[in-house]
Parts: sequence; C-alpha cells; structure tokens
Amino acid sequence: MRLWKSFVYHHRRPGETLAGVAGIFPEALLGRELEWWGHRAAFSYALAAGLAGLAQPVLILNPGDDLDVQTRRAAGLAPRSMILEVPGWGHGFLDRQTGEAAALARSFFDAPDAAPFAAVRVPPSADAPRYPARVGSFAP
Repeated sequence: MRLWKSFVYHHRRPGETLAGVAGIFPEALLGRELEWWGHRAAFSYALAAGLAGLAQPVLILNPGDDLDVQTRRAAGLAPRSMILEVPGWGHGFLDRQTGEAAALARSFFDAPDAAPFAAVRVPPSADAPRYPARVGSFAP
C-alpha cells in the first residue's frame, strides 16, 4: 500500500487519470523489496568525475518532480552541458509525452557541433507548473 500511495502521488500529475497511473504501476512492482536499490546506486554515483570527462555536448532534462535536487547536482560538471528546465514533465513523462520528448531529443542530436543547444526548446507540455510544487525527495 505504501508503494501504491507513493506511486500515485508522484505519477498522477494534472490531466493524468488514476487508471493511467494504475496501467504503469506493475512496472514499479518489479523491484520488489529491493525497489530502493536503483535510486541509491544512481544517487551514490561519482557524478562529478563521470561528467567532467565528457567531451561531447550533454543535455540534461530537469523535470518537475522529486528528482529536481539530484538533477541540479550536474550543473556545470560537464564542460559542454545544459540543464533544461521541463517543470511540466515528471515521473513517466517518456510514456505520456513520447512524441514531444523524441522531438526534443532529435533537435539536440541533429544540432551542429558548434551550436549543440541552439535548437533546443521546452515543449508545450513541459512548459507547465511543477507538480507537486515541493522540491526534493520526499514521501507523500
């Protein structure tokens, strides 16, 4: 029940139905009692060292969810990087806004090396208020 309540809290953004959230919930159950492990591994990664060594451009999306604080840790670490604020997107945005996310990625990948971020624009669905409004990792 704890996992379901947390999942609904973090995935039921404005316009998302409870049935839509329930449709993707089985994926959350795959981690079973180790569901925390992936997040802990990601947040423990030596981010500064990993990003500092990258020569290619890096586009970092900062969706409006509880990963905001962790995402901001990447600011300025890769020499050719940009954090793009996409507050209207959150957990599951690749499932819900697949087309817009793909177009955003395509604009970045197709850009010339001299101006890798020139065509990058926040898609309409990502240009919405953060939900929930709180920033940081938290339980519902």
